[in-house]
Amino acid sequence: MNNHQDPILKRILDDLVARYSDNIITIYGIGSYFDDTLPSNWVKNDLDIVVIVKTLKNIPKQDWTEIRYKIKEINGNHAWVGFNTVEVYQDRYTFNKQSVSNYEWSLIEIKHPENSKLLYGKDIRDQIPNTNDLIFDYDDVLARGLYHLDKSLSEKETLNAMKAYSKAVFKTGFYFCIYFSKNYRATSILEIGNKLKQLSEDNDFLEKMIEFFEEAIIYRITGQFKTDFNELRNEFITYIFSLLENGTLHRKMDYHEVVQYLTGTFSGFPFLNQKVQKLDLFNDSRIRIKDLTVGMRNVMITGYIEETFGTYKFNRDDGTIGKVSSFLISDSTGQVRVVLWDEQVKIVRNNDYNVGRTINIVPLIILSSLSIVWGVCKVNQNIDFNRYQTLI
Repeated sequence: MNNHQDPILKRILDDLVARYSDNIITIYGIGSYFDDTLPSNWVKNDLDIVVIVKTLKNIPKQDWTEIRYKIKEINGNHAWVGFNTVEVYQDRYTFNKQSVSNYEWSLIEIKHPENSKLLYGKDIRDQIPNTNDLIFDYDDVLARGLYHLDKSLSEKETLNAMKAYSKAVFKTGFYFCIYFSKNYRATSILEIGNKLKQLSEDNDFLEKMIEFFEEAIIYRITGQFKTDFNELRNEFITYIFSLLENGTLHRKMDYHEVVQYLTGTFSGFPFLNQKVQKLDLFNDSRIRIKDLTVGMRNVMITGYIEETFGTYKFNRDDGTIGKVSSFLISDSTGQVRVVLWDEQVKIVRNNDYNVGRTINIVPLIILSSLSIVWGVCKVNQNIDFNRYQTLI
C-alpha cells in the first residue's frame, strides 16, 4: 500500500504530524488494514495505528486513566490511534499501566516487520525486547477473543454483530496458535489460518476451529456467512467452552470457574455469561432453578439478573421502619426471585448488580412454591446466608 495514495491514511498522518511532530519518533500501522497478503476484495475499514513518542506527558489521557489513544470516524472508517513510548514496551507491568491492549500481542506486532508497517519516522524495532522467550498470559489473550464475542452478542444491529463475531474468531485463532505452538509470532489473519491447518494435523479438534475461521474469512470478503449467523455463533460458543470444560486448552474450568473467569474480566462479559447459561453447556452438579423445592437450605444456584425491582419501606408492628427489595435471576431452566431486607437492600444499588450480570447465590431457604429465595448475594463470590436468620 502506498501511504501517499490512501487519502484516509494521509489525513490521519498529516494530522498527527501537525500536532505532535516534535514528539513523534515513529508511526506504525497494524492489523488487517495494512496487511497486503489479504485478498483485494477484503473489507478493510478499521485502521489501527501506533504512535511511538518521546514522552507521553503532553498526550491527552482518557478519562481518569493513564491510557493515551484517540478514536476517529472518517468516511465510514473506524480509526484507532494509540500512543506509547519505547520504554513502555520493556516489560508487561509498565505496559499495562499505559495500555488496555494485550502486552504480548502488542509486542510482537511492533517487533516483527511482517506484523506491522512503518508509516512515518525512524524504525525502532531494534529497541523493542526480543520475543523468543515471551511468556504469554493465556487468560488475557483468550479474553480478547471473548471480548469481541460478548460485543457481538450485545449488538442490536446484525451487521455490527457479524463483524464483532468475525473478530472474535480471528483473535481466538491467534490464541490457539500461540498456545499450541510456543514459537508462533505472526498476527496476520491468513498466517493464523495456515498455522491452524498445520496444528490440526496433530490435533483433530482444531478442524472445527478451521471451519469457523474460514467462515469468518468468507464473511470479510463477501459480507455474508454461509450458514445461519445465530446458529453459527452459538456453535462457536459451545465449541470454545466445551474445550475449556474438557481441559483441552490452557485451563480446565468447570461451570463456576468459567463464571468467575468471565465476570472478573473486563466488564464482566454479561451477554456472554447469559448466553452460556441459556445454552446450558456444562455438565456440573449445581442446582438448576427448576429443581428448587420449598425448604431447601444452603444450596448454590447460579443465574443472570433479569430484572431488578424498587426498594419499599413499611411499618412494623413495633413502630420501626423496615425496607424490602428484590431482583429476578434466571438460568436456562427457570426464574427465581431474591428478596432483600433492611440493610441488605443496599446491594441492589451496587453497579455490579446490573441486568445481565451473572451471580452465584447460596440461599438460606426456599420459602414458597412461588420460588422466592430469602438471602443476599455478591458478585464473584459464593456467600453463605446462614448469618441472616431473622426472618421478618
